[in-house]
Amino acid sequence: MSEEIIKDGYFWLSAAAAGFSMAFVYDLLRLFRRVVRHKRIFVDIEDILFWTACFFASFTLLYYQNNGVIRFSAVLGAAAGMWLHSRTLGRLLAPTARLITRIKRGAAKALLPIHRKYQLTTASFQHKIKTRYLSAKRKGEKKHGRSSGRKKKKDAGVSPCQK
Repeated sequence: MSEEIIKDGYFWLSAAAAGFSMAFVYDLLRLFRRVVRHKRIFVDIEDILFWTACFFASFTLLYYQNNGVIRFSAVLGAAAGMWLHSRTLGRLLAPTARLITRIKRGAAKALLPIHRKYQLTTASFQHKIKTRYLSAKRKGEKKHGRSSGRKKKKDAGVSPCQK
């Protein structure tokens, strides 16, 4: 075979491998999102970082293997790799995500009584601190139990003319 055809075949396989790996990494990211819930802003940041990494991986592939020329075979190879991932390894990751989610929910249910006990303990502790602090404040003391040493005048801030 021609050396050019072999080179194009390797390029197409590299593009397919890149597409497969991009789909795999995104599935891992989705799995992480199911296990650890976080706010929308962090999901957006994760997506921006992922697609930036995919851009640089694609750019590197095109730059070094195809002299920077974007060809339809590269896009087709990446799409084929993503499709192959969805038909093989991707089908295994979805049930894994469900299994991890179920284990997480079961652990949360098992630990719920301990969590409630901890919440009640901390709430009563915080209540005791607040009541002691407020009672000390009402007596005219500072936080540390010392009095201010000065007594306030009854009409402080009011001029004699205003009386």
